[in-house]
Amino acid sequence: MYRLTAAAIAASLAMLAAATTSAVAAAATCPAQPTLSPFIAWGDPALYFEVGGGTFESMSELWALTGGASVGEPPVAREDTEGTGSLSLPPGGRAVSPSACVGLRDATFRFLYARSGPPASGSLRVEVGFAGFGGAQWWIPVRELAGSDSWRLSPILPVIANLVTLFTNGEPVAVSFRFTAVGSASWVIDDLYVDPYKRV
Repeated sequence: MYRLTAAAIAASLAMLAAATTSAVAAAATCPAQPTLSPFIAWGDPALYFEVGGGTFESMSELWALTGGASVGEPPVAREDTEGTGSLSLPPGGRAVSPSACVGLRDATFRFLYARSGPPASGSLRVEVGFAGFGGAQWWIPVRELAGSDSWRLSPILPVIANLVTLFTNGEPVAVSFRFTAVGSASWVIDDLYVDPYKRV
């Protein structure tokens, strides 16, 4: 499992600075986003906005799914929701969210996740991407998560790419979130939200 060290953060900032021109060109002024408190049942009353299709009840067709990833009824039961959709990642599966417009204050994100299927070794890799120099997609590693057979709320994770705005006079940037099942474990994900109030 890796975490963001000071060296990793410095490397990420260097990447962001190098990609500034294209990131600004791809971004637009962020529209106002409705907020809600999706994680009250998990002890987090903060307000968040949903990443497009992040509840996997609607707009999930906007996600890019490869390696057998799919959207459907969760294989791991949840008691805190009336929703019926979730994202499933078999070993090697990958899912990329539609882009979300973020500014400097859109600093963190959270989601629900669980390991599904028989016990197996592996992790859930979480990355944030944005359009870099020349239009290529740059991916920043955020965390590799271990899991259990029951749903849990992710740690508060840094968007990181929102720091592009430090090099662009405050212009927002379009980011995507990528999830990959590493190793032989399968995973299920739901409720991907961004905190717009710079809670770190």
